[in-house]
Amino acid sequence: MAGIRQCLPIGLILMVISEMFNTTAGLGFAIIQFQRTFAIPEMWSGILVLGLLGYGVAVVFRIFERRILRWYHGLKDLENAS
Repeated sequence: MAGIRQCLPIGLILMVISEMFNTTAGLGFAIIQFQRTFAIPEMWSGILVLGLLGYGVAVVFRIFERRILRWYHGLKDLENAS
């Protein structure tokens, strides 16, 4: 689970970077197009959407991890209580 937690943000970053250079659609492409046309508020809104997407993925994975590793977090809570 720790490896997946480390790979999710890296994968998201690499996906957007590849969209910035090699596609004609997507969030990365839109951010670059807004930058090239000096549409600064739209560019920052794209960056904000990217940040919110990353945060949302992290929250969903945290919920998923808690559910899958319920036994581990239960033992950890018991150790912290004593």
